Amino acid sequence: MEPTPTVCISIDVESDMPNWRVERETRLQNIKGIPRLQELFDDLGVRPTYLLTYPVADDPASVDLFGHILQSGRCEIGMHCHPWTTPPVAESEKLKAEYLSNMDLQEVRSKLRTVTHKIVESFGIHPVSYRAGRFGLAPEHLWILEDLGYQVDSSVTPLVSWTDQDGPDYRDAPCCPYHPHYQNLNKEGNSRILEIPVTISLTRLVPSWIRWLYLRIPRWTKIRGLMSRDGLNVIDMVWAYGAEFTSAEMLTAADVAQRAGAPIINFFMHSNEVWPGTSPYCKTKADLDAYHERLRCVLQELVINRGLVPRTLAEFAQDP
Repeated sequence: MEPTPTVCISIDVESDMPNWRVERETRLQNIKGIPRLQELFDDLGVRPTYLLTYPVADDPASVDLFGHILQSGRCEIGMHCHPWTTPPVAESEKLKAEYLSNMDLQEVRSKLRTVTHKIVESFGIHPVSYRAGRFGLAPEHLWILEDLGYQVDSSVTPLVSWTDQDGPDYRDAPCCPYHPHYQNLNKEGNSRILEIPVTISLTRLVPSWIRWLYLRIPRWTKIRGLMSRDGLNVIDMVWAYGAEFTSAEMLTAADVAQRAGAPIINFFMHSNEVWPGTSPYCKTKADLDAYHERLRCVLQELVINRGLVPRTLAEFAQDP
């Protein structure tokens, strides 16, 4: 049987973002943008997956807000982890945006267990969906996630390397859902965790060897930028991510992903992008209005016009 074409909205719900590289405060002003965002989803029949960090799951007002949405059946709640806001926090973690993939496994286990238990305590449900902060998953984390009862991860960003920031390299990872290898996240394997990557595509389907070469063009050459500018439009990379990409670009990402066989379009968001002044991507009300318009335009096209079925991460993992 052919898989049901699916669209998913997976949202990292976390602290405000201004000066995030130097500030480690856990202000949650951005949560005030969630009701308007949820109203947009409700209008289109979309149930988002909210991936909560520890400060959000520990904040009474946030728990009340998300608890109401959850109890009314309008969302899924999963887990998201930033090491610098998840107890226990070492002083060194407050000074830099650490990747979980670079941390000691015992520290990672402790932090993932802390956020998981906080969500259970606050909402009375056990989360089964996860995304690592800054996409910092390591193969060894799969064992920890399985032990904690998780079923699905969405940390992989296909085609993208974060090695210039000392993070993971996902350039060769599958763009379709897969069960990762316990020693290499870019390969299929036997993990019980289903990986649902963020939808990221080149602007056209190309042979694998051309893709391999394109993704390894050094950034300092600026060749990749030249290939996508001034009307040349040879090739570019686009995400299903409304903070940085236009409606047309997000639809291109979805179209190319579907032509490549992806059964799910996984849109990525941050909560701090939906309230003015809490993210560099959304500084004014006009920015926020434009963001909502882009998101509504894309979801209306995919869900209403094309008939993709909205599902949460867990719903897809349990019935791909």
